Amino acid sequence: MLVSLVKYEFKATYKMFLLLYALIIFFSFVNRFMIDFNGSVGFISSYIGFDVNQIALVIFMLIYFILMIAAGILTIYITVKRFYSNIFGDSGYLMNTIPVAPWENILSKLFVGSFWILLSLFVCFISGIIFITADISVYEVLRGISELIGYIDIEIFDTICNFILCVIIQQMSNVMIIYCSMAIGHLFSKHRKAAAVGVFLIIQVIINTIIINTIDGMKWWKTLTFMEGFNTMMTFGILFNAAVLLIGFVVTNYILKNRLNLE
Repeated sequence: MLVSLVKYEFKATYKMFLLLYALIIFFSFVNRFMIDFNGSVGFISSYIGFDVNQIALVIFMLIYFILMIAAGILTIYITVKRFYSNIFGDSGYLMNTIPVAPWENILSKLFVGSFWILLSLFVCFISGIIFITADISVYEVLRGISELIGYIDIEIFDTICNFILCVIIQQMSNVMIIYCSMAIGHLFSKHRKAAAVGVFLIIQVIINTIIINTIDGMKWWKTLTFMEGFNTMMTFGILFNAAVLLIGFVVTNYILKNRLNLE
């Protein structure tokens, strides 16, 4: 049933995300082209008295950055809305009557929400690479990537894997904190959305306090090399975020299973 729920979540969300990603990549190529392009546009500019190329570039860059911001806002909005409306909103009456355990609902939304967040970050990263390498040919970019890969040894590969795993766990933990905050906020009889926001802020303060105090107490890590220190911090991030993820999941599952009241 969990697989079916995940498929349903993807079907309900993929169209808007794929369209947004396509637009981001498209305008990153447009901006790359506009930076290089000076021929006919420059010829027209000499007749109309102002630089068409610069104006067009500013417009396209503005559209590009708006799309980048929209990707972040839309991802967070859909992640929050899908969970709240399907569990605590009008759809909750239907969702909570089908033979599905609360943990399956949580995991399906967690997997899909985290996937779109991670994919949004990846798309924005790729589009950024396309944009900032405007004055470099595609061949030179590919050759540079190939040469960079050649410098990767076991230690660097291990560091990259730790970093990727840390990012994945952290994003999943962030999503679970949002879900947990909404679940705790639902326990209040009034102003549940405001309560959820308050709970979210309190959780963030607690987490940041723990992180700051832990890092401040780890004086010994400053004696390590850069790579050793980086890997140590990544390992700490993986373990800490995994713990937050687990606690958030347990609390959310308990509330949905035992304290859910849709009124």
